[in-house]
Amino acid sequence: MRVMKPRARRYPFNATIELTHLESGVEVRGQTNDLSLFGCCVNALNPMAVGSSVRIRISHLSRIFTALGRVVHAGEKGKMGVYFTSIEQTNQLILEKWVDETRQLCRSNSRVRVKDC
Repeated sequence: MRVMKPRARRYPFNATIELTHLESGVEVRGQTNDLSLFGCCVNALNPMAVGSSVRIRISHLSRIFTALGRVVHAGEKGKMGVYFTSIEQTNQLILEKWVDETRQLCRSNSRVRVKDC
């Protein structure tokens, strides 16, 4: 099995996330660990299987980002790597704003490091 590596730099980003499995409707709630323009790392008690297609809902600072995605990695201790597969334009703008704000914060604090999901 091929391990997918992030396509873009990921930045530390803690927010509430809900993943809904598109076929079964099962919901998983957790926290994001990091964020990029292409996906995020999720900490959840019950991670979904690799390959699962999901609806993503991230809540952060009174904003809500929604997209479709796929679980591309399931690691130890409930960590999942989720790749965004479809994002509507209004949600793309929210994502870009969050990534830009986080990027600027990381530049001002050189001690911030991102661990792999």
